[in-house]
Amino acid sequence: MHDLPTCKLTSRLEATSKDSTLPSTLDSIVRNFASHVAPLLAQTNQLFDEFTPHDESNHIQSLFRIVDELLDSKVEQLNGVEACILACSIYGHDWGMAVSNDEKSAIVTGKPPQHTAFALLPKEHHLWSQFANEAGIETNQFGFVREEAMVEKELWRNYVRLTHAERSRQRIEAYFKEDTRHLGIAVGEVSAAHGMEISDIRCMGEKRPVAGKQVNLKALAIYMRLIDLLDIGSNRTPYSLWKFVNPKNMYSATEWKKHHILDAVSIDSCEEANIPRQICVHGKTSDHRLFSALLDLKRYCHAQIEENIQALRACLNYGLGNIELDWQVQPVGFVPIDIRFKFDRTAMIKLIGGEIYDSDPYVFLRELLQNAIDATRLRADLYKADNDASPGRQSIRFVVTHDNAGNPTISITDDGVGMDQYIVTEYLACIGKSYYISKDFERLKSEIKPISRFGVGLLSCFEVADLVTIQTRKDPRWGSSEGLLVEISEPTQQFRVSNLGENTGPIGTSVEVVLSEQKLTNSWLANCGGFNATSYLKSLAGFCPTPILIDEGGMHTLIVSADSTAEECKNLSLQYPAYELYKHSNYPLPEIYIDAIAQGHSGVLYTERQLTFCRTIDGIEFSGTIRFLEPSDDLLESYVIEGVGQWGTNASVKNLTNTVHVRWPSPPPSPSNPTSDDCVPPSIRSKDNVDVFVQGIKVPECNFEMQCFAGGSPRPHFAVNLNPVATELKVTLSRRAIRNSIDPVRKIVFDTINDYVRKTFGNDFEKGNLAERCRVVARVKRYWPCEIGNVFPMVSFPIGVFHGNGELFLKTVGELPNEIETVSNAFMTDRRHSKQWPDIEKWLKGVRCDSERVLGHGREVVVDSLGFCYRDNVAAEWLSLSAVFRNIISRVFEVTGFHGHLIDGDYHLFTLRRKREVFAERETFHLGYSKFKAFPISGEMSDCVCVLSIESRFSRSSILCTHFNSLHPAAPAIQRAFCRYESDRSRLNKAEQKRLEIFYEELSLWRTSYQNYRGGRFENILPEWLKTFCLLCVECSLCEFTESEMEALSGPMRVEICYR
Repeated sequence: MHDLPTCKLTSRLEATSKDSTLPSTLDSIVRNFASHVAPLLAQTNQLFDEFTPHDESNHIQSLFRIVDELLDSKVEQLNGVEACILACSIYGHDWGMAVSNDEKSAIVTGKPPQHTAFALLPKEHHLWSQFANEAGIETNQFGFVREEAMVEKELWRNYVRLTHAERSRQRIEAYFKEDTRHLGIAVGEVSAAHGMEISDIRCMGEKRPVAGKQVNLKALAIYMRLIDLLDIGSNRTPYSLWKFVNPKNMYSATEWKKHHILDAVSIDSCEEANIPRQICVHGKTSDHRLFSALLDLKRYCHAQIEENIQALRACLNYGLGNIELDWQVQPVGFVPIDIRFKFDRTAMIKLIGGEIYDSDPYVFLRELLQNAIDATRLRADLYKADNDASPGRQSIRFVVTHDNAGNPTISITDDGVGMDQYIVTEYLACIGKSYYISKDFERLKSEIKPISRFGVGLLSCFEVADLVTIQTRKDPRWGSSEGLLVEISEPTQQFRVSNLGENTGPIGTSVEVVLSEQKLTNSWLANCGGFNATSYLKSLAGFCPTPILIDEGGMHTLIVSADSTAEECKNLSLQYPAYELYKHSNYPLPEIYIDAIAQGHSGVLYTERQLTFCRTIDGIEFSGTIRFLEPSDDLLESYVIEGVGQWGTNASVKNLTNTVHVRWPSPPPSPSNPTSDDCVPPSIRSKDNVDVFVQGIKVPECNFEMQCFAGGSPRPHFAVNLNPVATELKVTLSRRAIRNSIDPVRKIVFDTINDYVRKTFGNDFEKGNLAERCRVVARVKRYWPCEIGNVFPMVSFPIGVFHGNGELFLKTVGELPNEIETVSNAFMTDRRHSKQWPDIEKWLKGVRCDSERVLGHGREVVVDSLGFCYRDNVAAEWLSLSAVFRNIISRVFEVTGFHGHLIDGDYHLFTLRRKREVFAERETFHLGYSKFKAFPISGEMSDCVCVLSIESRFSRSSILCTHFNSLHPAAPAIQRAFCRYESDRSRLNKAEQKRLEIFYEELSLWRTSYQNYRGGRFENILPEWLKTFCLLCVECSLCEFTESEMEALSGPMRVEICYR
């Protein structure tokens, strides 16, 4: 039978060997376990070959010696089962470091072992795949490598280090079977303790029945942590330093043996109660790098000893008294210089607080609200998990009062889970340490996704206040039920904490913030009408899951989530009858009325429509509301609107006899849209028609914009709330922006509106003839904020076509051939004869094509736009229909080339198009903000190097695009020069880069406004500019040209203005 070391612990084990209900004696259990594990521990040196042998004589005996010195007389207080567990843990705690080559092969390659039988961790595949991904190890789709040699030794060491504690636990539990199974579980927990967080140790049981005895697993786990920590003598230093500190660059065994840095650790035994015991770590070194590495180890040991001894004090009769670290490592031949990063506490607190505050005196309300929401949701979730319906009616209450001088005091009270002294000490008082991303929170196994993530929110209070008072009591189901009163006058000073006694005060937390008159005066708040918490919270808490009650200035407000149902709102109003209910989606959008005196009509032109949506995409739930003003039937039948539907812009309302100029009213003052943006707190200053919320709280600076409005109606309003389902939402520290992509919102919003419009007008579109479809399409495009091309079937859209005889008639997109030619609208006659929406069939008969050259040889030509503009003074619906024609054709067909004609002294382009499904993408390159596309140009403009396309002969104002002629001999050289400039100029030296960029920006084609363009500017300067730019690219070695290309660049390059 295996011989155990001679020491106090083994003596205690032998004295109590029959002190259990197990059939075997306790000492025999330890001996048998040791005889099994000790030989396997030697395999540690297969992986850590430069370390001293990890065997019983070099390692295990040292640990038993430390037990004698550290526990001293406490060894005699252990019962037999406790002594057995501790002794087995000494042998087994590093068993997980001994990983064989066969085991490595099975873990990293996924191949079953050929010779050795062993059990992997339950989540081994997941742990390895995650580690490999983070370490940048190339794996297959299943997370394995092809060969184990692909995993570098140092990386494999790191993986073993990260998993060895749990591996030790599993091996130990697998060893102990049947009658000793519960003993094995206890040994496994104590052995794994050295790889656990101290917060996990605090939660271990102090009284657990094992083999007929009450065992204090928490105390034994702390003993094991300290014993393992202090084994840093000369024969163990390399392994210990790597294991605890994990330095980036390991020293070889030769270097460590050369210096013999540390003597074996010794621990004083002191009989006097008030004198601390000394853990003596002595040594010397002549290497300043090793000295610095040992300073890191010293700091680590000091912190570990302090937190473990502190945790041990809670274990009655198991404490080790006061212990101090006496670290004396002497430098030999050099003067040590101890330099590392340090933090100015006051400056750091001010910096972090200022980052959150960001010149916004209201931010502390947001931070306190977030904490209150998390606390209430957590308590409700814990009750649910505990099979209790709920903790009762929950709410968050803000009370704003003023002293005689008018200075406000704000209190926020929630009935959440509350805090105890441990939470206040470890998290509330620890800047940057959030409870909701801690092991303590994970241990609750709550399903909530908390809002609070940074652990710095309380600091924002001191940007506007001089005193913060917190009264809290934790729900006794999940902690101490003692009430606490915490007063904080400065973030750099000591908290004033009072214990209010058991079950004192309500469960939950109340925070009172006394605002400073001086700090408020220094903010811009003084110029914005004073402090108004109600207005701020109305805008901030759009989708808060918990009702918010506000008492301020004699007003009582109840804020509910924007997605609350009518029934939920009714019930809350009954519960809080003294409060006026506010819902983010309920503040009024403006209604447009006709002036009864001027118009002789008092009907309502618009009524509000509200749509809701809720979809989960890529692990994020998107929910929200869409609100827009819908034209009344009276407006559609009798009136025509001209103007652009944006707040504060002019429009005209016309009927057959009158025209009345109206103005879209600006949105009514609201929390997020007051009269002046200067008085909007930055933390809620969102775009005028989009409000984005994350878990109910507004995030104002999202990189997102909804360009979704119809010209005949005011812009719609969107509110969207993001909730994490399987993907973490990442917000900035100031919570002004979100790092996740929220692009799916655009599709969700349009899908929702499109579905509504489709249900409303789909029947009229499907059953009507082509002329009636034109009417439906024009009206929808004009007044409803949708994607018209995604509302109705694309193949069913009506399109105008000129027949060979010059008549204009309608066809559906599906009836058009695979290749078409589109004509400029400049050739229509009598196209503007009606200022009202007419009988379209009658109108079609009056419109003809006025040029035989357009329709030569009797072919059909598609009209891609009716060509109307506002100055044409036509019914607004014509503009909408014209835009739809162009949009639909561009979506179904792709440009393949142009054909130029000189007609009436002007050049005109006929666009050659082919359906997208058979169109091969052509290369596009950019110049400034304008796209320059290369297409073949034939006809009377075939010798042009490029053409500048103008909108129309009737609207001679703007350049639509610049088309390079891919058939021109200089085009390949020009295109290559632009492409290389965009992709490779960063490789040039700074002088060449600057030279190219200065010349590039000299071309005013994109810097000069395209509006009100008159010919003669770009046609004259562009050819010479193109030549010079290309030659400059050659000179800077960006590209090379052939002789024929150089000849083409040197020859004439014609540029023309044309009309489309």
